[in-house]
Amino acid sequence: MKKNLFILVIVLLCFKTRLLAQEQSIQFYYYNSDKVRSSEQNFQYFVTPYSQSILQIRASSTDEKRLHFNQDSNHSKLAVELFINKRLMNSRFETGYEYLFDDNDLEVNLYPYQSKTAFSGYGFVYHPLDSLAVYTNAKYYYRSENDRYHENKQLISKGYSYQVGTQIGWNILDSDMGLNAYLEQKKLEWDYYRTQQFSSYLRRYNDVYAFHTNFTYSDRKDDFYILEAKNIDKSYQLSDTQNKQSYLSESSLQLYPTDNLNIDFSNSFANRHTLMSTNSNKDNNDFSNNTSCQIRYDIMDDLNLTSQFQYNYNVKDFAVSKNSRQTQFRNLSNTIAWEFIPGDSLITLYQINLQRTEYPDDEHKWDNDLRDQTLRLGLIHYWNTRVKLVNWLILTSRDDVYPNALLSSNNNRVYSISWHPECNILLGDRLVFMQAYNIRTDYTDFTYNIEQQDNLYRQLHYQYRLLFDSYPYVARSGDSKWLALPYRKSNGNTIKMELSYQYEQNEYGDKAGDYYK
Repeated sequence: MKKNLFILVIVLLCFKTRLLAQEQSIQFYYYNSDKVRSSEQNFQYFVTPYSQSILQIRASSTDEKRLHFNQDSNHSKLAVELFINKRLMNSRFETGYEYLFDDNDLEVNLYPYQSKTAFSGYGFVYHPLDSLAVYTNAKYYYRSENDRYHENKQLISKGYSYQVGTQIGWNILDSDMGLNAYLEQKKLEWDYYRTQQFSSYLRRYNDVYAFHTNFTYSDRKDDFYILEAKNIDKSYQLSDTQNKQSYLSESSLQLYPTDNLNIDFSNSFANRHTLMSTNSNKDNNDFSNNTSCQIRYDIMDDLNLTSQFQYNYNVKDFAVSKNSRQTQFRNLSNTIAWEFIPGDSLITLYQINLQRTEYPDDEHKWDNDLRDQTLRLGLIHYWNTRVKLVNWLILTSRDDVYPNALLSSNNNRVYSISWHPECNILLGDRLVFMQAYNIRTDYTDFTYNIEQQDNLYRQLHYQYRLLFDSYPYVARSGDSKWLALPYRKSNGNTIKMELSYQYEQNEYGDKAGDYYK
């Protein structure tokens, strides 16, 4: 059984005059459950001290308490930034302070972690041409940490970070092309990384098709440090260095052969290599190739069919471990949506998924096949213009199969049925009351019933939300029915508040004869 309480308050105050433009925002977030209690506060202030400049002050604080193992943590940050915008160059001055604290009962032999960091920096973006930009940013850091092994000992770290990059783009006929290059480095006594990245893109479009492709290469180096426990005269020591190289390519093609037919193709390819200087047994490679095709056909103005096919192939290769695996995923889905009355819709979706996982380095002992079949029936109905009802009925079956005889006792099929009703009530143009429920039952049928017993799982979940938005809410709802209602216009000052409560109950039972207990 799980209960959650959630409160979100956002206050936005915007006021302008002829010589001075200012904006303030305050956000408060509170979350409470059986295991976690957290709160977050954010403050932003913008002011224009003189022409073509903006002074920004940002402050944030996050507190979290995990009750099941008594952990307290805090992250606070204050930053002051001054932006100066000129015709060819935009400058940015920054200074600030950051605080981190963490203490929990699991670390019985360590003092609480506490870090204080002050930083200051400058950066600019230079535009010699409309299609060319050069940017850089540099920061200086001064950090103080408590030694977690020795009381009242401070560890001091000083260092810097910088970023350098350039962007160039041009247009030829119906094509947009561009190149980006980027270099970033951060170096303190026990904090170091270096990243370099290169990317390019091509976009071509007309009335018949739209094509987009991009390629990205990145290289990153990280140094890992550990704190010496025994010697009071020592600080962090270098333990290992990690190097990552990755390649990413993405392409998409949209075809518009007729007014009522759209065809979308997409493909993404990624390859990443991770090498460790000391712990070489952690070296690994990742490879993935994902392809999809989606066809949308408007049978009539109020009736459309969407079909989608997806194929993913992923390889995770470890240097030493026998956990290297290959995963194939296939998905086929069809959706029919019928808007029988303006705003009211009936939706039917059927999809089937097949996932196959193989472990070739371990004689295929852990190979596994998963097959999911899902049927969704949805109804969206407006009881009146201010009451929106949504109902989803979901039927699912899932087959979990292990081909190896030693694991075949885990083979099972899960039958699931769930009902998701929702009700949203609009009160005026600024207040809305939202209700969401979920009633779900799962039956697990083991194929052999040798070591496992059939079981039952039941879940009840509901959530209530009361949302006030002085903007007003209707203008930001995105609901076509509600946007047609008369509502007040925003005067620039907005207040947004949300109160939420949710409840969840889960029950489990094993089959004993004709009953579950």
